[in-house]
Amino acid sequence: ADALDEMSERTGIAADKLAGLEYVAAQTGTSLQSLVELLGRMTDKASDAANGSERAARVFKTMGISVTDANGALRSQEEMLGDIADKFKGYADGSAKVALAQEVFGRGGRQLIPLLNQGREGLAAMTELAAEAMKNIPFAVLLGFADALPLSFVVARNTGAASAR
Repeated sequence: ADALDEMSERTGIAADKLAGLEYVAAQTGTSLQSLVELLGRMTDKASDAANGSERAARVFKTMGISVTDANGALRSQEEMLGDIADKFKGYADGSAKVALAQEVFGRGGRQLIPLLNQGREGLAAMTELAAEAMKNIPFAVLLGFADALPLSFVVARNTGAASAR
């Protein structure tokens, strides 16, 4: 739990949402740590775009995604990730999709493609599945095993879902 709280502070994404993303990431062969690092690269790219970098702005403009809100403030990682996932869901697989993922998330961006291909709704559904599984675990058990058991195991155990690992 402490690791999720720390990542929540670094990313601005609520710890419960990160727990769900951990499950989603595990289903696509990505670790939560890698996901957080790649989201950080996306945020850096978005910040560069908001601060006038034409190259950074071009990648978001190509997808039709605004990096700032109506007040000119940088949008949250969660909002931008959902928008990007919706775009990726509709794009054909291939080298152009890989290049775009790498442009947005850095060299490791290609490992996020299976996650992004689910779209915003797919990410939300899997996040909710993980949250529901967590409700079925007594709090004392969570305290004792929070760092020992991967969330993908907990979700599979409590929902009957088969783990992709």
